[in-house]
Amino acid sequence: LRKIRSLLINNVQNVIVYLKDLSISFLDILKELRSQVIREACITIAYMSKCIRNKLDQFCIYILQELINLIQNSAKVISSAGTVALKYVIKYTHAPKLLPIITTTYTQSKSKDIRSTLCDILCLIFEEWQTKSLERNATTLRDMVKKGIADADNDARRNSRRAFWAFRKHFPDIADQVYSGLDPATQKTLERERDILSGNGGSMSASLRGSNSSLNSMPGGVIKRRTSTGLRSPATHTPSAQKSLEAFTELIKRLGPDFNAYTATVFPHVIDRLGDSKDTVREKAQLLLHNLMEYRVLTPQQLIDKLTPCFKHKNSKVREEFLQTIVNTLNEHGTAQLSVKSYIQPIVSLLGDPTSTVRDASIHTLVEIYKHVEQKFDEVKEEGLLLKSATSSHANGNGFQDETDTTSLQPPVRPTRLVKRTVSASAKKPTSLDVQPSLGDAGAISWEVFEASFEQVPSINIYTQKDIEDHFKNIIQIIGNKNVDWEKRVDA
Repeated sequence: LRKIRSLLINNVQNVIVYLKDLSISFLDILKELRSQVIREACITIAYMSKCIRNKLDQFCIYILQELINLIQNSAKVISSAGTVALKYVIKYTHAPKLLPIITTTYTQSKSKDIRSTLCDILCLIFEEWQTKSLERNATTLRDMVKKGIADADNDARRNSRRAFWAFRKHFPDIADQVYSGLDPATQKTLERERDILSGNGGSMSASLRGSNSSLNSMPGGVIKRRTSTGLRSPATHTPSAQKSLEAFTELIKRLGPDFNAYTATVFPHVIDRLGDSKDTVREKAQLLLHNLMEYRVLTPQQLIDKLTPCFKHKNSKVREEFLQTIVNTLNEHGTAQLSVKSYIQPIVSLLGDPTSTVRDASIHTLVEIYKHVEQKFDEVKEEGLLLKSATSSHANGNGFQDETDTTSLQPPVRPTRLVKRTVSASAKKPTSLDVQPSLGDAGAISWEVFEASFEQVPSINIYTQKDIEDHFKNIIQIIGNKNVDWEKRVDA
C-alpha cells in the first residue's frame, strides 16, 4: 500500500494503467478486520484520488460502497479513516456515476452514522462540484436533501439543512419548490441554519445575501426606528431584537469602515444581546461582531479590546459568548492580528466563575490559545525562561497548585487532562472536510493525519518499464492475499 503511494510520487501515469487490477484487491482489503491494513488502504485511496482525480472514476465506483460501509464500524480508527477517505474521493474525483450510489445508500441505510455522514458528504459535493456534473442527478439529489431534512437523526437533519442551501446555489428553482412544500416550522429552521452559515463566513454566504431582499428594501427611517427600540430595552421582544441586529448587520455591509463612527453607540447594546436568553438573538449578535471584522470596520484587536468589559459582565451568558468570540477570532485571524497576552489573566480568573458553562468555556479558550502559541511556548521552555513553578512538580503531581478551591470535587488533574487531549488533536481550521472526533473517540483519524502520511513512504528507484511491471505484479499479489503478514501488506 505504501509502495503504491511511492509509485504515485514517482509518476502518476505508472499507476493509472494498473487501476483495474488494483480495484479488485482494494475491494477485498476494505472488507478486512485488520484496522491497520484498512487505515493504510484508506490513506492510499485518498492519495490516489488527490493525484489521479477524475481518471480514478471507475476505481471509485467499484469500491465506493465498501468505503461507505466502513463508516458504521465500531472501531473509530476504521470508521474515521473511511470517512476521511470518502471525503477525499468526493473532493477530487468528480464522477457523476458516484452520486446514485450515495443517494441509494442513504435511502436504504438504517445506520444513523452512515446517513448523517452522507448528508455531510452531500454538502461537500455541492461545494466542490460544478453544476454541469450534477445536472443528470438533480432529481435524486433533491429527494435526498428533502428526505434528509426530515431524517430521524439530529446530525443528519442539520447536515441536510446545510446541504439545502448549497443545493440552492446550483438549482435555485428546484430548491425553492422544495422549500415551498415544507411546513412553516421546518422553513423557520432552515432560515435559522442559513443565518448560522452566513455568520460563519461559509462558502455559501454570497448566495445567501440576496435572500434578505425584504430587509434591503426597508426605508432607512424604519430600520433606524426598529434598531433603537429593539436593542435598548433590557426586556426586548425577541423578533424585535433579532430584526434590529439584522438591520445593523446590513448597515455594516453597506457602510463598511464608515460604520466605525457608530460603534461606540451600538456596542453596549450588542453586548447585552450576547446575553439574550434566545439562541437566535445571540447568533445574530455574534454575526454582527464577525461582520465588523470582515468589512474592516474594526481590526480583530480593536474588536476584542472594546469587548473586554464582558469579562466582568453580570450576565454569565455574556461572559461565555465573549470567550467564544475570542476563540472564533483566533481561529479565523490567528495571533498575527490578535495579541492575547493581556487576556490570559482575566480568562484564568473565569476558571473560578460560579457558572459551570463559563468555567468550561474558559478552559476551552485557554486550550485554543495554547494551540496558536504552542511553538513559541515550547521555544521559551527550551530556553529555560519559564518560571520554576511552571516546570516543577507539586504535591498533587501535575504541576498545578490550586489554592483558591481546595474543596472542589474535581481535582486540578482535570484541566491538565483536557489540555493534553486537545493539543494532541491536529485540527486547527474546521471545514466541511474535517472529521471532528469527540474526546471519547479514541483512535479516530483526522484529515491532517492523512496529509502527513501521504508521503511517508519508502523511496523506489525506477529505471525501466519492466521495473514498474515487476513492482505492481508484486504489490497486487501481496495486498490481495489475506494469508500474507499484515505488515508486509501495509508496506507493499
